[in-house]
Amino acid sequence: MKKLLLLSFAALAAWMPAAAQSQVAGNYSGELYVTDASEIYNDDTKAADDQRLTVAANATAGKVDLTLPNFTYAGLPLGDIFLSAIGLQADGTLVRFAQEAPQRLSLMGGAIVADTEIDGNRSYIKGDSLVAYISVTWLVDLNDPAQNVPIKVLFRGAKQSGSGSGETGSMADYHLANGTFDGEWVENKPWDSQNGYLVLEGKGFTQPEGWVVSNVSGINGLGATKVASAGTVADGNKSVVLTNTPNPFMASQIVPAYISLGTTWATANASAIIKVTDADGGVFGGVAFKGRPDAIALKYKRSHGTANAGERASVIAYTWRGTFTQENVPGNTSLSKPVTTTMVDRDRNILGLTTATGGNVSKSDDAALIAKAEAYIEGDAAEWTDLLVPFTYNESVEAGTAPEKLNVILSANDYFADRSTIGRDNTLEVDSVRMLYYTTLRSLAVNGMPLDVTQAKDFVIPVPEGQALDPSALQVEAQPTGAGARVMPAFDPTTMTLTLRVEGGDISVCPDNFSLYTIRFAVPDAIGTVATDAPSRARGVYTLSGVRVADSLNSSLPRGIYIVNGKKVVK
Repeated sequence: MKKLLLLSFAALAAWMPAAAQSQVAGNYSGELYVTDASEIYNDDTKAADDQRLTVAANATAGKVDLTLPNFTYAGLPLGDIFLSAIGLQADGTLVRFAQEAPQRLSLMGGAIVADTEIDGNRSYIKGDSLVAYISVTWLVDLNDPAQNVPIKVLFRGAKQSGSGSGETGSMADYHLANGTFDGEWVENKPWDSQNGYLVLEGKGFTQPEGWVVSNVSGINGLGATKVASAGTVADGNKSVVLTNTPNPFMASQIVPAYISLGTTWATANASAIIKVTDADGGVFGGVAFKGRPDAIALKYKRSHGTANAGERASVIAYTWRGTFTQENVPGNTSLSKPVTTTMVDRDRNILGLTTATGGNVSKSDDAALIAKAEAYIEGDAAEWTDLLVPFTYNESVEAGTAPEKLNVILSANDYFADRSTIGRDNTLEVDSVRMLYYTTLRSLAVNGMPLDVTQAKDFVIPVPEGQALDPSALQVEAQPTGAGARVMPAFDPTTMTLTLRVEGGDISVCPDNFSLYTIRFAVPDAIGTVATDAPSRARGVYTLSGVRVADSLNSSLPRGIYIVNGKKVVK
């Protein structure tokens, strides 16, 4: 029996359910120590007091991904240390990281290759505290293990307040959860201010998971109208088909077809029976979101009925932070006066547009529109057509401010136009809706010399004969195209090459979304010819960050790793 209990405990320790992923996932902040094989962790080896480490749930249950961003060693910016699919083990009050095989990383745009692993015997999470011992082995020469450089890293920190798998570090923080509409189609329950979310049996009201379509419930189900259905594209995948549809109870009233990430709503006063007044509607709310995307892209088809053949379709997306509140908004269709409600984050309020219905608008101190993308589709398109709509960022908001929420509205009608002009049977079919994060440079200059980044990503700059290149004195001006992009420079003295890694604003969840720009400084050879085909070599002794410190390796230099005549040497 004892042996059986031990085996059961071992099985439990070797596997933890997805719930454990959510429990430990989040952003941790704390002390970072970087040293050599001696593993001396003290004030002399402390690299940072506010280092961040991210734990994110892996797609495999019971496993997590670890990211140590912007890791620097000996003044050399190596980049992000990323360890994927690390198992979790229960050990009493601790959650330990499993001892996994080393993972090979390419750092500094491929200039450095390293084997990296977490020490499962010493690394753990307890409550909100995390201790991680990470071993990074720099493979200086893949054919000579004796040349390997051991780098020992210790992180000790605590989870940041409000941090968790549902709030930070997830794909949904930067991208749409179901932009292809291929996921499950679920029941649609139209909202109104009198009934809340109303279940209408037998109406066939469905919507793609994560989205809300503008089906209406009418007056407690009388006049309920369906405006959206699933389309079929290649390989059996789905699209969403939006069609402006007449109300079956009152055919003169055309229900606008649109889909949104927020809650759709409609109101009208039908007390006159033959005439509807005070018609209004739209969307309130959205989804949690932290990205700064550069554009929203999609594919569409478009067709028109005969009622309003010139009506345009709409693509609208916006991000914001804080809360916008409007009082006394009528939110249902009624044979008498509609019921009013207090509406939070109404589309028009966030976008700074006037409203035909509703009372006073207030907002929290931090409320602000961060960015908006808006485009209109003219004419018909019988075949799938690509559309890219750039985001415009609010210049009155401090640069770099992250949003808290996102909404996307795709409409078969002119969304902000008068509802009386909505064209019956006008249809918009949409697929492959996605956020884009750019990784290109808008401009680049080195020591005041502009380089044409529209034509190339790799450059060679001759160094005048007789002049020494001091990499630490280089002046690089690089402006990324992406709103949330960042540029990570790294200089390799062995090849006299400056590499600029341009990371998209979603790099934390899409680690492959980056571009590399290289600038090689060509030094003249002995006969004064600039060598452009072979790597240039830096004469003398340099630190790893490219600073020349001596003509030759001598006893006065402290222990460390140096570049001597173009080769890495450990002293």
